[in-house]
Amino acid sequence: MAADYSHNTRSLLQNYIQIVRRVVRVSPLSVDTSNVAGVKDELAFQIAAKILEVKKDAELILCADSGAIADNGTVGYSTRGLHKWINTNANKDSVLAPDSAFCTPTASIETSATTANITDTTVQDVLSSIFSETGSITGYDMPVGRTLKRAFTDRLTGVVHATTSTSGVTGSAATQIRTFSPQQGKTVSYRVDVFEGDFGTIRLHPSNFLDAQTDGLLLNMADVEIRYGKLPEVKKLNDQGGGPIRMIEMYMALVLRAGGLNHGRFDLAS
Repeated sequence: MAADYSHNTRSLLQNYIQIVRRVVRVSPLSVDTSNVAGVKDELAFQIAAKILEVKKDAELILCADSGAIADNGTVGYSTRGLHKWINTNANKDSVLAPDSAFCTPTASIETSATTANITDTTVQDVLSSIFSETGSITGYDMPVGRTLKRAFTDRLTGVVHATTSTSGVTGSAATQIRTFSPQQGKTVSYRVDVFEGDFGTIRLHPSNFLDAQTDGLLLNMADVEIRYGKLPEVKKLNDQGGGPIRMIEMYMALVLRAGGLNHGRFDLAS
């Protein structure tokens, strides 16, 4: 039977913008008399730290399993996170709901494996599912939690062979042989950063900002975009005698072209 490529060719996929803010204030004494080693300007030092925190806040928001939220006068607008975008039609966001034809197929979301039994077949099946939708073999980037990253290294390396029982009957048990390759006799390399499969290549990026450390977001970055209404900006506020105060603020929204069709996800049990 021929493959079915009869998806809708165009649909309006929507998301809300979100404001990310951090505020910093330093006391007049910090400005006038503080003498901290390596810090010439306490206010500038704290602003730089808050800008980094704003970027980390943004990463947490963008990776989250959080749906789009409309401002209701109490809760502000929130953008839909990647984990929520990459969802089946049955579990898609109810707010600004994506067209069902652009939701992620069930086979592109791995939930049955665990970090103890993940195999190359598990990963290949997800890549195969994405290929069945797009017809393209490409490179993917995958933010992964620490536990999933370790599972890729521990379970997807080495040689697995069948064992033979004392009765001479081949059993189903398997033993993993781990091969170390010392470089110049001083370095032992034991890690998996890239997985090359039949239907694409995955580059792994460890992250502390996923919903769970056993998660992985398999992304075709050519179709992932952050749109900014305002890049991180430092705004001066009235100190009212309490010392200089600054607000770091940006506006952003997450855009996934083609919705969840050309992306995948790993939600493994530990």
